[in-house]
Amino acid sequence: GDVAELALADLAEATMEGAEGEVAEKISFVRRYRMKNGKVYTNPVRAERQMVGFAEPFDDTMRVVRIFREDAKEIVLINCQAHPGNGGSLSYTASYPGLLCTNMERIDDNIECMYFNGAEGDMVTWGSDPIPADHNPTKYDIEYSKRLAKIAESIRQKAVSTGCKGFS
Repeated sequence: GDVAELALADLAEATMEGAEGEVAEKISFVRRYRMKNGKVYTNPVRAERQMVGFAEPFDDTMRVVRIFREDAKEIVLINCQAHPGNGGSLSYTASYPGLLCTNMERIDDNIECMYFNGAEGDMVTWGSDPIPADHNPTKYDIEYSKRLAKIAESIRQKAVSTGCKGFS
């Protein structure tokens, strides 16, 4: 109930802009592989020679929505498909989404950011070192979130009006 009351109390005229772009550098991949025998396996670590490719295509598009309200910070919504997972270690962390928003808010202190992972399915993050040497997923997530923020900011700057006005 409190969330709905807060949202209703904050209604204001707003306009939206949106943009999307292909992520030029690989930030994630499908961890399901088609094998020479036609079967599909998830993370077939010991069967590398039997892999013929990814089992299905993946969406490497990042989408950014900008919401503008009078006398309020810009709201930035980001969506791309990547596993909010473990940075390649045996630990589990969901910290890169929060770090991504923090990095976006550092780029422009007049925004509030929210990241939507969407239906990532069998997507997993792809980094320069998918398994950190020190097995510290937070270190990996910091690097990954900075890369995502740079991409998101580039797309944010290209946003155009959606023609949507309202919310009041």
